[in-house]
Amino acid sequence: MDKLTYGGKKEIVFRKPAALNTLYALLLTGPASAVMPLLAPTLGYYSSRDWTGLALWTFSATPYLYLELNGITNYYVNYYKKDKTVPRDVQAQLYFGWYMLCAGGSSLLVDSLAHSMLRKAANFQGIQPYLGSALTAGYLSLIAGGGGLFYRGHRLWGYLYFHADNLLLYFTLREFFPDKKYNSLTRTFSTGKINRTRAYSLLSAACAVKIAEVIHAVLVRDAIRNGVEIDEGYSIEPVIYADEKADTSLGLQYSYRW
Repeated sequence: MDKLTYGGKKEIVFRKPAALNTLYALLLTGPASAVMPLLAPTLGYYSSRDWTGLALWTFSATPYLYLELNGITNYYVNYYKKDKTVPRDVQAQLYFGWYMLCAGGSSLLVDSLAHSMLRKAANFQGIQPYLGSALTAGYLSLIAGGGGLFYRGHRLWGYLYFHADNLLLYFTLREFFPDKKYNSLTRTFSTGKINRTRAYSLLSAACAVKIAEVIHAVLVRDAIRNGVEIDEGYSIEPVIYADEKADTSLGLQYSYRW
């Protein structure tokens, strides 16, 4: 019954998934990620009165937006075409900043838009043509932390993957880009050695989390159920038993529901 109910509702509120929608998502990933700091809080959370989402976005996005802005501007202002040693943190922030600008921020824009759309779908308030695609969910999770889970309407999982992916990516970049030391005598840069064990351990962890996230996003259901399920669990209540001789006896009955 649960499968029939979910499947029937999905056919009503979603259109048949089309690969063209995933192509749209692919083409819009860069622009969506770049404008996320402007559109997510205004066009997304504020316009739909999603105050919980706005609060979560504020606390979650701020440190990564700082790394993005500081990483890109700091490198080009203080190190680009200057004869200075480039620390590994500066390099990691630079590459992480470009990732957030071009792809990483798109997942939060997806959350700001998909949450209200899924709420409408749950209440049968029109067809949502761009939701309900497992292929799109898998793609969004592949290119941005938590994107597919946000798309499916599972905000808690989305933020867990969002933070896990970003932290693992940043520290992996930091391990693979050691200090670039400038030698004033030869006027050349030399790159230090990396700790291969630590670097590849972090890379393996990042890949494992990403694979688990994509599979999770593809297989999980869309959050289109409405109402509240009340699970009674168990109950103990008095009962009166009667046998074939019409004799009665008082007792207790234990019921467990699953």
